[in-house]
Amino acid sequence: MRWFYFALMGLTIMVGGSLGFNREYRDSEDGFKTQLYVIHRRLVTVKNSLIEFRKQHGRYPNNDEGLLALESLKAASLEFDDDIVEASRDGSYFQIVVGKSGLLSPWLVPYTYENRAGFPPKAFEFSPVNDDPRGHYSIRVDEGVFVYSVGAMINYRRYVALLWEMYSVRGLTLAVLLLWIVLFVRTPRKKPACSVAASVATLLGSAAALILATMVVIVPLGATTYMNYFTSFPRPKMLVVYTALLEKYRQAGVIKEDTFQKTMKALEEETAQITRQEGD
Repeated sequence: MRWFYFALMGLTIMVGGSLGFNREYRDSEDGFKTQLYVIHRRLVTVKNSLIEFRKQHGRYPNNDEGLLALESLKAASLEFDDDIVEASRDGSYFQIVVGKSGLLSPWLVPYTYENRAGFPPKAFEFSPVNDDPRGHYSIRVDEGVFVYSVGAMINYRRYVALLWEMYSVRGLTLAVLLLWIVLFVRTPRKKPACSVAASVATLLGSAAALILATMVVIVPLGATTYMNYFTSFPRPKMLVVYTALLEKYRQAGVIKEDTFQKTMKALEEETAQITRQEGD
């Protein structure tokens, strides 16, 4: 019976390890970390430009002016064009892009700017910034002034879900493995009725099974794959969230009706250009 539990330990390591430490988990985790790091660096750049704007004008841009008021940052960034669209398709462009709809993330979705000065707290009760005190996808520029990325927000939530799933699998594997270990230890030894040679063969076979199970876990961990961390393919789903937030800003009076309409029209034009480019 002890050897039965011993075999179950090996099987648990093999199956649970393959599931909890598989390459897809590792690559996805690395991908999300890279995305969040890059977006944070871009947000820091925007923050610095906003601070410079305040030094020059004595105020921050209002919500209707938005990030397109940052002339120095716009001059240092590239314009939205066919080359940028092409680069975004394979995830090879990480910089800030200037579009008609605003300053764009690598997913070609505008960064969102909030200037809460002069507005009641209720006007921003729906803001994703409120759920991000540690700045995973947003950055605090000053009191009541924030910038965030809808794409990073969506992917941060996916990252959290991935970690929850990954560590749940690993925790369950460990719990089951500990159960087999306890049963193995508590099961009394029985006097072997077979020959010494047979016992040695059994021991070697069990050891070989454990080594094989361990290799099944370790070998995939050493493999590497190439991932495109930024592409424009998630853009449609991200735009659904972005435009829904834009509508809430309009309803709360944070942005004016003409600003809302102008941004929506710009998004449509950018989407049409991306669609046309993908069709070529």
